[in-house]
Amino acid sequence: MSFKVFLFPAIAIIVYSILYRFIAKNIPADKEGKVLLRLPVLYKIIGWIGLAISVAIITSQFVYPDEHFTVLFIFFQVFGCLSVFSILLARNHYVRFDGATLEVRDFLGRVKTVEWAKLKDVGFILFLGLIRLKDDKGQTVYVHHHLKGIDQFLQTFEARTKWTKAVLPMRKQKFF
Repeated sequence: MSFKVFLFPAIAIIVYSILYRFIAKNIPADKEGKVLLRLPVLYKIIGWIGLAISVAIITSQFVYPDEHFTVLFIFFQVFGCLSVFSILLARNHYVRFDGATLEVRDFLGRVKTVEWAKLKDVGFILFLGLIRLKDDKGQTVYVHHHLKGIDQFLQTFEARTKWTKAVLPMRKQKFF
């Protein structure tokens, strides 16, 4: 067997383990008693690396033309868009909460505030890794499950709502 067969899974396990170490940390509350959760810098780094690779492959077509480039072009456009999403998510998304309210800024920078007591529906979007919280006014906020200090959020979620974190089928594995 080739060494390359084991290289990519090993890299994925190492990156996920590093990410898990970031998200398992407790974040101290600020002077107002609110906890601010953000994504690890790893999201921004991976996003910039992915965008650089995507741009390099697409621009290389102008230097070394290839007739089979259409499929590659579409693939790297999608790859580039996902990289931009990762950068925007790491740059803009945060969750700020205390015992009464929850403030969420999405990847585009839009801020929404909901009260814990007024939440009427929760869910988890497995494909995107987002916790969906909907209040009685129909306002929906999304919380990414890789935020640093997500365990604190889940503890407050259980303490302030009628749901437990068991309703959120988030997968957390420890490899090391």
